[in-house]
Amino acid sequence: MRILSRYILKEHLGPFLFAFFVVTFVLILDFVPNVIDMAIGKDLYPLTIIWVFILNLAWMLALSIPMATLVATLMAFGRMTSDMEILAIKSSGIHLIQLLRPVLIGSVVLAAFLVWFNNEVLPDANHKARVLMSDIRVMRPTLSIRSNVFLSDIPGYVILISDIDHKTSRIKDVTIFDRKDPQYPRMTLAEGGKLEYKENGTVLSFQLENGETHEPVEGKKNQWQWVTFEKQTVNIRDIDRSLQRTSSSYRGDRELSSEAMLEETRKWQDNIDRVQRSIGHRIETEKRRLMFGETLDRPVKEKMFYKKAVNSAYQKAVDMSRFLRQSLKTRNRTEKMKNTYLLEVHKKYSLPAACIVFVLIGAPLGILARRGGMPVSIGISIGLFIIYWAFLIGGEELSDRGFVSPVVAMWAANVLIAAVGLVLLYKVMTEKRLLEVFKLTGRG
Repeated sequence: MRILSRYILKEHLGPFLFAFFVVTFVLILDFVPNVIDMAIGKDLYPLTIIWVFILNLAWMLALSIPMATLVATLMAFGRMTSDMEILAIKSSGIHLIQLLRPVLIGSVVLAAFLVWFNNEVLPDANHKARVLMSDIRVMRPTLSIRSNVFLSDIPGYVILISDIDHKTSRIKDVTIFDRKDPQYPRMTLAEGGKLEYKENGTVLSFQLENGETHEPVEGKKNQWQWVTFEKQTVNIRDIDRSLQRTSSSYRGDRELSSEAMLEETRKWQDNIDRVQRSIGHRIETEKRRLMFGETLDRPVKEKMFYKKAVNSAYQKAVDMSRFLRQSLKTRNRTEKMKNTYLLEVHKKYSLPAACIVFVLIGAPLGILARRGGMPVSIGISIGLFIIYWAFLIGGEELSDRGFVSPVVAMWAANVLIAAVGLVLLYKVMTEKRLLEVFKLTGRG
């Protein structure tokens, strides 16, 4: 039996690796345009781009492993059925459950690995990826200084150079618009000069010759002054084009482990309970006031001013309505935040559990689709995974709107697919007509 178990696992290993690399490659291709858009004009080092892919590879693995499990199960059992191996094994008295046992054990191991991965590796990878992508977004674009082309990449400046010699750094017909202060813009023109970078490339220095500066007169509208010069240096600072790595202590819901998110949900629940107690206390106070008149003003108690009593009651009703609306809005907002964290907690476990679920439905489907080969297996896998992902996305949306709980939203797809898989598995194991189909196929 050990030999048979190793043989079945070996039959799954090749399709699993094939599907794993293909799915991961497809996810990488889908991610490539985002990186290219950010990298264009940023002058990023190749190691930085590679690091971006490595960090984002974590969430791709969390998706590709369950799908690879489904493809491997479909292809392995489909091939074994088409080659009559399943029929031969069953004819020797080995039950189909025994064939599934090593695959189910393997899927449990994969699910356990993904649970650890989703709680220990994925949150840190998501956090580092978010911080790195944020650093890249705020990075200065590469300064591309060309002749007769406006340079506007430096905030607050627009620069135009008629001619530049990149070997000697000599420049001609220079115009610099300084717009850092909108109320007092400055324009500098020069016949020539020299351009160079200083202070490790953080300062762009123009050593200008034979020019003039135009600027408004301070305190006087519509009056300008200009100053001629033979030599003048204009330094433009803060043009560092290198990537400045930063750190962040804030972590979103996808950057936390299940334990950390459950701790956050307990805090949100405490806030909800506090709001509920506040609403209950306010309602009890108003009930006592209406029943016993404990809080009525003296003019009302003495029934001296009926109009004032009506206005006072109306104002208290308005205050009560405003208080309830604000409290319920706070409660609903807090409940939504709590559900967001609970969704991510259940997702960290429902996706790994999909490895087991896909084995339950993949084995009978592979046996039933024995003649389809790889195209049918991949087609069925894509269809099932689309259904599974649609359930997750739809459930998440319904949970955000408060129609279903996070548990139902994240586990409904697993329960439904597992139920269908068990029904198909039962029919494959018990339906006698299936053996007749095998015999007819063998004769043909």
